[in-house]
Amino acid sequence: MKLKLLSYNIRFGGTGREARIIEVVRAVSPDLVVFQEATDPRVIERVADATGLTDWAARPKHSIAYISRIPIAHHAWHYPHGARHSFLEIAPAGYEARIFGLHLRARFSKWSESARAREIRALLEGIRQHQEGFHALVGDFNTLAPGEVLNTHQMPHWIRALVWLSGRDIKREAVGVMLAAGYA
Repeated sequence: MKLKLLSYNIRFGGTGREARIIEVVRAVSPDLVVFQEATDPRVIERVADATGLTDWAARPKHSIAYISRIPIAHHAWHYPHGARHSFLEIAPAGYEARIFGLHLRARFSKWSESARAREIRALLEGIRQHQEGFHALVGDFNTLAPGEVLNTHQMPHWIRALVWLSGRDIKREAVGVMLAAGYA
């Protein structure tokens, strides 16, 4: 069975930008959308209603939410020890797979990348406890891949300052943690 999946960071809860978010979701026509920065359940409900993806779940002030065209057999937010944020487990009905949505801490500096790597280790340990076979990990990792060039020109000045203070570049640990754990 195929499952068309969309991961979408709607930034700052999506409030005031619902029409644009709806337009994007309609254009992609996914079976399941996992949102990041989805802190306002009313926005998620409006997007779900307008797109026909009427199975949905969101929590106030939680970053991860979903909407789905297909029935969801089970969903749960998990809070692994050592992680700053929860992750969302989604088990679509009729599929032998689970989707795990996550949103790692932001900020670019060598210190925050080390914290992100610790957070992803905690999240992966939490996911190991809940996975049952094939699964996909989706979300906003807020990191750079090894070898990726850090372009600070469009970043806010305070982030540029953090990058400069941390040696004008950042570590790239989080993706390495994922690769070492067998994710590609």
